[in-house]
Amino acid sequence: MDRPSISPLEVLQKHWGYDGFRPFQESIIDALLAGRDVWAQLATSAGKSICFQVPTLCYAKGLCLVVSPLIALMHHQVRDLTKRGIRAQALDASLNSAQWDGVLRGCEGAQTRFLYISAERIGDEAFLKRLQALEVVLVVVDEAHCISEWGHDFRPAYQQLGRLRDVCPEVPVFAASASASKAVATDVKESLALANALEIRGSLARPNLSYAVRQDAQIEQKLCRMLATQAGSALIYVASRNQSENWSRRLQQKGFKAQAYHAGLSLDKRHLYQNEWLHNKVRILVCTTAFGMGIDKPDVRWVIHLSPPHHLSAYVQESGRAGRDGKRAYAVLLLSPNALKQAQERIQQQIPDLPQIRRIYDALYNYAKIAIGSGAHYSCKLPIQSFANTYQENPADVYRALEYLAFAGLIQLDTRGCPYSQVHILVDKTDVYRFQVAHARAAPVLDALMRQCPGVFTTYCLLDEARLARHTRMPQKVIIDILKQAQQAQIIRYIPRHHTPLLTFLLPRQLAQTLPLNEDDIQKKRHRKVQALDEVTGYITQTNQCRQQTIAQTLDNPIDTPCGLCDNCLSQKK
Repeated sequence: MDRPSISPLEVLQKHWGYDGFRPFQESIIDALLAGRDVWAQLATSAGKSICFQVPTLCYAKGLCLVVSPLIALMHHQVRDLTKRGIRAQALDASLNSAQWDGVLRGCEGAQTRFLYISAERIGDEAFLKRLQALEVVLVVVDEAHCISEWGHDFRPAYQQLGRLRDVCPEVPVFAASASASKAVATDVKESLALANALEIRGSLARPNLSYAVRQDAQIEQKLCRMLATQAGSALIYVASRNQSENWSRRLQQKGFKAQAYHAGLSLDKRHLYQNEWLHNKVRILVCTTAFGMGIDKPDVRWVIHLSPPHHLSAYVQESGRAGRDGKRAYAVLLLSPNALKQAQERIQQQIPDLPQIRRIYDALYNYAKIAIGSGAHYSCKLPIQSFANTYQENPADVYRALEYLAFAGLIQLDTRGCPYSQVHILVDKTDVYRFQVAHARAAPVLDALMRQCPGVFTTYCLLDEARLARHTRMPQKVIIDILKQAQQAQIIRYIPRHHTPLLTFLLPRQLAQTLPLNEDDIQKKRHRKVQALDEVTGYITQTNQCRQQTIAQTLDNPIDTPCGLCDNCLSQKK
């Protein structure tokens, strides 16, 4: 690796126009430039991005690889860097194979300085092979608490990030989060093999943020009064997609400009609603936890939760979206009197038992018509409601079983569906040629497919049927018919775009009784959820201590001075 060619302060002044660094930023940058790993817990809006963007640009060339949890977060940072004249790209599922290849070629040519990827990309052998050829100067795991909180549950790919050490063994790693307990920090450091890392723990204090807990049987009236007393944008967090739709309608009926936001919406609608909120065309977003990570909107005055958060570290992340302009803002838990009891009941319902998991495992393979010993890497659409009806299962139980089977490494479930088509050639080039000879109409389509989709013989590639149609000068409908014909002949596996969840079987089917399922794993998962809710319960029921001090103490990062703004502090003043 070359030596830095410009100082961090010069980079900061050139691209950001600042004359100095915020607390901790300079120490982190110096450590990374010295080749040392860093684990940093810095409060929301403390400037974590500067900590990895500046040292990357100190080098005349070289790539910073950023693992980011959400597509919206990736594109937000890419747009910000691009506005500053810095070349950045996001490698996400919205790219077709030619675009995917173009992004990586830009990285090989040293034109791109920042490449944003999802954790799932680390499981793509074709990507890892390309990554080895790149000159990577820094690896970043943004929102690193996801390794612990998400990796144990619905995104097992976060447990595989340690593979980056094998691909980039001499490259320093920067892992950052706004909130993490000591247990989560330990989990992160072990997963990423952060040996002898510099550890930074900034204060969780937010001097302009007023925390409060309100328990009220008349939630709607209370919510409307709160929103009417303070101007500015608002985020309202709810527990489910149905609640998101329901509460947005109720607020609209009361005259508020509100919109629902959740993972069940199409990608286009999510982008539209997010941009309307960011540009103040919509004042209130009623959202699930699918929204918010990395969003930097300065004038958010309210962050209101209508159900208890899953754990306090998530609450710090979500409430921290308020008041980023430094002005007074409010983070309120507005709960019904029986909200905690309902949350406790949900935990017991959320953990499936082993016989149920084995039964649903068998049903999944039966649904896909896969025999014992077959099915590895086979993908199919899974309309969960229809599947549950067919096999007389509760849809919620099906979701929980799917989560556990994904955690066990047996399946992969993408609940976003497949917004772009995918294709994978299952046979070698000789068999492709034989098929082309026997089906002359398919010959130009398969030729174009092999040229436009590098790696299509080894893995699934994104496919743009319209582009294929233009290239072959054939109608798109004909292209699709040919692809389906090749699939029926088992020449290719073709997955058209759709918004139904996509199920991928990672291993061949085995007897359900022999599945490597562990009752201890289920009990540990239940214990983690119960323990997290106990911490939330302690925060809700605590009436004598400053709210910010309670949060900081629970997350092993104590604050010496009460905030003076929360409901408990104000009550003591009275």
